[in-house]
Amino acid sequence: MSKVVVAILLLGVLNFKVMAAPQQQVEGHYHLTIYSDQQGLVSDIELFTKQERHEVFFGVTCSSMSPFPLVQVLLFNDDVVSEMPRFLRASYLIDGQKPKEAPKLQGILKPVDTFEEYSNKIRLELEPDKIRSLSVMNQGYAALLNSFKSGENVEITVESGAIGTQKYEFSLKGFKALIEPYESVCQ
Repeated sequence: MSKVVVAILLLGVLNFKVMAAPQQQVEGHYHLTIYSDQQGLVSDIELFTKQERHEVFFGVTCSSMSPFPLVQVLLFNDDVVSEMPRFLRASYLIDGQKPKEAPKLQGILKPVDTFEEYSNKIRLELEPDKIRSLSVMNQGYAALLNSFKSGENVEITVESGAIGTQKYEFSLKGFKALIEPYESVCQ
């Protein structure tokens, strides 16, 4: 192989790595990471914010490989509330009000206790009792994301007999601006 061919192949590999590197944006209180596939199309996004004085995060992750967004509250270190997995009752308020089309939620708490990480990952998902089809689920998640886009603050409440009632408040400033260009990945 000639040196020219090797150089062209190396440039191709370097260009692929540059294209595949995640992009990051910040708006308001949110941080967005954008992942692209081999064709350069957006395949996944991660949109997160953090409480100012605690290791408590709120975020939405969307993937072209999943039909529904992943909505989570992440608790780290001193903010962990359970060392056992739990099903939680969950609800939310936007700017202190219950949204008109607020879908009913449940929380699933997954504890992580490893050398690298001590956390609780609370996945918020639609309550399954009234969901009869994928289209109804899509509508519910669309309503949930639309309610996040419509306000300035979200207060998420999770509760169970074991952990009591836990409330987490997050700013929504920047959420709408960052998620709207990539909403197709969330559907």
